[in-house]
Amino acid sequence: MGKDYDPAFEEKRQTAEEESKAYRDELEQLPTVELKARIADARKREAEIIAASKKRLEDERFYNQPESTADFKYWAKLSYWSLEEIVALSLGRDPRKVNWQIIGRFHLESEFVAEYSQRNTIVSRAKTMGQLWDQTIPFMAIAWARRMRFDFPEELASEIESLGIQIADWKSLYDQKQKALSDLESALAEEREKYLQAMQHNSKFLDEYSAKANSTIDGYQIKVERMKAEIADLSDALNQKQKCGSDAPNRDVGTRERDSLLKLVLGMAIDGYGFDVKAARSPTARELSDHLQRLGLSLSDDTIRAYLNEAKALLPGDLPE
Repeated sequence: MGKDYDPAFEEKRQTAEEESKAYRDELEQLPTVELKARIADARKREAEIIAASKKRLEDERFYNQPESTADFKYWAKLSYWSLEEIVALSLGRDPRKVNWQIIGRFHLESEFVAEYSQRNTIVSRAKTMGQLWDQTIPFMAIAWARRMRFDFPEELASEIESLGIQIADWKSLYDQKQKALSDLESALAEEREKYLQAMQHNSKFLDEYSAKANSTIDGYQIKVERMKAEIADLSDALNQKQKCGSDAPNRDVGTRERDSLLKLVLGMAIDGYGFDVKAARSPTARELSDHLQRLGLSLSDDTIRAYLNEAKALLPGDLPE
């Protein structure tokens, strides 16, 4: 044996070998199912030990220490925040102590630094799209974070509001106003279309009504002309009778002939002039007198009215409606 031989160490080594061999023999005797269960349990315990070790190491790093926590009262009073300050503050850290230049080396082994990196990417792209700027006013950064569901400490937002600063999401307000304007323009266009359709409908109705009215007027004008001709014929007949009467003063118009003339006058008055046989005083006599005047014939409305009243007695039965 050499001079470096240590009996105590040798004894421990032999004991370890014996225990290892005994454990191996035990495992070899186990059923496959139980052996797999033991292996899985061992791996689980190993993973838990590794995770606990990583967590302990992460908790001990400087960026997770109380002195790295941001002073919200101080940061709320600043006129603007840089993009990286927004990232650090969103995680509740002091940007002067926790920034990518300092913590970037832990990127592959720290969950916190990985989260910081993801947030940094989001903020950088927000700047590219004009949602944030290199120098962003704090309340606008908070409003952007709320709109984007980008977690931000409410304590910091409260500190900003305590200074009398209203946190308003101007982008959302702008979008709302734009939508309201668009809705209003759509409603206006719809009402304008309804108005134009109504105007077209009314125009068509007026055209149809005008055509019908013109047709009716033309019909009445034809009737008027026909009645004028009939009146002229009647006037000629009366004049002829009057002339005959003057030439033979002792010759009176026969009763039957007179009744026929009265019936003729009454029929034309009712059909052509709308003479109302039940009216106490009808304007028809005046209309007939005026027409005769225009034809150069003179016959007073009282005379015509007397003839009409006399003719009414010749109507059979009840007077017509």
